[in-house]
Amino acid sequence: MTYTLFGSYASYYTAKSRSYLRKKNIPFVERLPSAPIFRDKVRPASGSHRIPQLLTPDGQVIQDTVAIQDHLEERFPALPAIPSTPCQRVYVHLMELMASEGLLRLAWQHRWMFDENFGSYASYYTAKSRSYLRKKNIPFVERLPSAPIFRDKVRPASGSHRIPQLLTPDGQVIQDTVAIQDHLEERFPALPAIPSTPCQRVYVHLMELMASEGLLRLAWQHRWMFDENFAFVKKDFGRSFRPQGSDADLDKYGNLIADRMMSYGLPESTPAARDALDDALLELLGLFECHLIEHPYFLGGHPSAADYAIMGALHAHMGRDPAGLRVMQNHAPRVFRWVENMLVPEVQSPEFHNTPVAYLADDLVPETALALLGFIFREYGQRFLLGALAFNQMLEKDSPEAGKVLDTERDQPHLAAQTIFYGGAQHEHATDVYALWLTQRAQRFYQSLDIPSQQAVLTMLSSSNLKELVELPLLREIKRINNRFVIA
Repeated sequence: MTYTLFGSYASYYTAKSRSYLRKKNIPFVERLPSAPIFRDKVRPASGSHRIPQLLTPDGQVIQDTVAIQDHLEERFPALPAIPSTPCQRVYVHLMELMASEGLLRLAWQHRWMFDENFGSYASYYTAKSRSYLRKKNIPFVERLPSAPIFRDKVRPASGSHRIPQLLTPDGQVIQDTVAIQDHLEERFPALPAIPSTPCQRVYVHLMELMASEGLLRLAWQHRWMFDENFAFVKKDFGRSFRPQGSDADLDKYGNLIADRMMSYGLPESTPAARDALDDALLELLGLFECHLIEHPYFLGGHPSAADYAIMGALHAHMGRDPAGLRVMQNHAPRVFRWVENMLVPEVQSPEFHNTPVAYLADDLVPETALALLGFIFREYGQRFLLGALAFNQMLEKDSPEAGKVLDTERDQPHLAAQTIFYGGAQHEHATDVYALWLTQRAQRFYQSLDIPSQQAVLTMLSSSNLKELVELPLLREIKRINNRFVIA
């Protein structure tokens, strides 16, 4: 008994009905008004072009948000939208008028007379896990790190202040987006985040590294080098500590976070530096726009870890902070819509409702997906190659014992700098151990493949230098045990 909602994410009125259907847990799919059935059946039945319109399982067509609500309230009385008591019911009916029709002109003018809007959620890494949990339809609730249970139970169990952290139903605490994903994949295998075929899996592991750690610096600088972000971002961070705090409270705690974030070596925020950041963002968005013309996700009809990895940059920072959001909405509407879709549990978006919910056949990785990966590596990826080379050099010099913890105090350490020679130049490089751990996921899988499969991967990567990274000898594996990195 599935209803069909015809509407659009840009539509003022469709947003009301979509939210109602979701909160009432009414089974429905959403289709665009460009679908043939809307033209051939729905619109003639209602005599109206307006959206939203609802096609019921028994073939009725209902147009108008209030009419849709009234029809469904009779059939789904749980969580009633209309209270039964006098004052509450009058209030709700007045809000049906004022909050909808009363705000229509303001919303319309604000859309067409301004070129900036706001988003939500501040944390780069939490955006990845939140999207994963929603798309996998894993039951969860979200809490702020200011919740007492985080201080009293979660943080002592993990030994880390970093977010996200997952508290499982049986009391385990898991910190880190990749560790959370790996833990849940065993328990929720449907819609796997990691493909099983050679080329697609290597691509996904490389994107776990490049789309997350590779884009981190761009996202960080784009947040903190544009003054227009500050008022919004600081208050949003402040709410993590004082969810119901006054503006003064939010400014106080937001400034503490901002001061710490901006103390990590930001370059000077000159007009040229900001233009360079916008140019890099525009190139990234342009490549993703090209991909999204034909594909809903990087590898076909459902998300992979590649999609979740890039959500940190494209949602938490560049798709929500005013400066990044301005660029995305003005130049990359498909990417903006993709970000919206990655935040809801439905896998098939209205734009791609005919696309099978499966990875592409024959281990195919689209050229447009490879182009985006190649761009990230060219712009930001050399440090991962240098990190792997420096780690191998350290192993050859120091021959550490198996089981050695690389840093007992820090969960994401950098190793002592090594002098290495690469690309005809000398480099002083301190390996980022967390990034190295992600690098080894791709290397380990690639180097476990048979020769024909390895050759297929190298052919896929032939237009970039990424093949050098996956072929680099993996002398010793590092493992993540109790939130510390250990040499195997």
